[in-house]
Amino acid sequence: FTYVISALVIKSERISVHGVGGLIAALLGLVLVIGIDNIMGQGSTFTGVLIILGAFLSYSVNGLLVPVLAKDIDPFVITTYGIGFGIVTLSALAFIVEEPGTAMLNKESVLSLIGMGVISTALGFSGFYLLIKRAGPFFASLIGYLVPVFGIVAGVAFLHEHIDMLQVVGIGVVLFGIFLMNAPKFKNFFNRKS
Repeated sequence: FTYVISALVIKSERISVHGVGGLIAALLGLVLVIGIDNIMGQGSTFTGVLIILGAFLSYSVNGLLVPVLAKDIDPFVITTYGIGFGIVTLSALAFIVEEPGTAMLNKESVLSLIGMGVISTALGFSGFYLLIKRAGPFFASLIGYLVPVFGIVAGVAFLHEHIDMLQVVGIGVVLFGIFLMNAPKFKNFFNRKS
């Protein structure tokens, strides 16, 4: 979404063969990593697909608005406010939709919550906003293609999950797509160094 919005709506990126080819390659790689059966099979619903697309769209708009509306604000401050508002919103929704009074807190659930909240969310978003500030929203948005890749690698490393050859090929295709989208920028970077 970031490439499309950047190119067609705010015109900060140019549509190029590298960009479109890289986008198609990265999306194809994601399909291979996730698996067509998982996308189209029983576990997938139309509502779930819409929710994921909405999340991608929100992530893209967030990445494009931060450099405009919060360019002089420290990335850690942006993360603190974002997570703070998220906690309030999700807590209110939890009381409306779920039954939080019935949840049993134990050491494992508290440590999981802290790990996901601090490591995955706080450090992840701080790094994302720092990357936006230093490299721009388009480059920072490419992290989204790597999330399933890291998920599979972590699953293999820590949970001893099985990875098949199609997923390995998919990881390579995702990385190739990211490289292709950024090839002109890499070329300019290395030409400046020479």
